[in-house]
Amino acid sequence: MKTMGSVLGLLSVMVLAPAQAATPPAGTMTVRTFLAKVANLKGLGPLALASGDLGEVKEEARIAGMALKQEADARQAAGKPPLACPPKGTKMGGGEFLTALQSIPEAGRDIPLKQGFALVLAKRYPCTKKS
Repeated sequence: MKTMGSVLGLLSVMVLAPAQAATPPAGTMTVRTFLAKVANLKGLGPLALASGDLGEVKEEARIAGMALKQEADARQAAGKPPLACPPKGTKMGGGEFLTALQSIPEAGRDIPLKQGFALVLAKRYPCTKKS
């Protein structure tokens, strides 16, 4: 399960960018809001570095990644199968991850960011049953 940790650890380092509306409590951002904020920050170009939304997006990604890692560790400790099985040493870049998040259909983007991350990882790195 350490490989899942390395993929999830990447989330806390991702340097992304977006902005819009009022700030909800940390850890409650939806995939839709996250992607909107990233798109807005990208539109700001270098000025995104001065935007408060950059810190908010990075923190939301970090919180979602940590929560998903904790959930994966808890599943492992409970003897439950993992939700995703990335190969050992797998790394997913921030752009690649954003593209994967954007593949979530519009109608399904009102889910918590953590759940969106879990969907992306499960789709990208499905677990196969051992015979």
